[in-house]
Amino acid sequence: MLSRMRRNAKLAQRRYAELAQRRYAEKEAERQAAQAAFEPELAAMPPAEAELVRLMKSHDWWYDYSDDGRVSRNGRDHWEKIRAAIASLPKDAASRLWSRFAPPQFRDAQPASPCQEKRSPGNRQRPALFL
Repeated sequence: MLSRMRRNAKLAQRRYAELAQRRYAEKEAERQAAQAAFEPELAAMPPAEAELVRLMKSHDWWYDYSDDGRVSRNGRDHWEKIRAAIASLPKDAASRLWSRFAPPQFRDAQPASPCQEKRSPGNRQRPALFL
């Protein structure tokens, strides 16, 4: 009886692992298909805009909440690259790309001026980018 229960448990674990692998493979295929579908649009953009989109798509938007100092430091460095890319673009192009590719939580959370940017845990707003 006990050996049958162990066998059933192992079988259930194996099935769960197979299901998890299948789901991961499906999600990865979807991600790659979306990326492939997006590549022609990215290739049609001017290089500076394409670079901003690549930076925004690869950014860890929640780095500020990490307990790991390396993650926070890398996130800040990457954020500075995004700010530099935005500064190099015309205001209307940068605003259009920001509203399209930034996560919804960050699209409208811009303070009115850089002096309003605070680094307190209660105010996680991003700096003013389009002033």
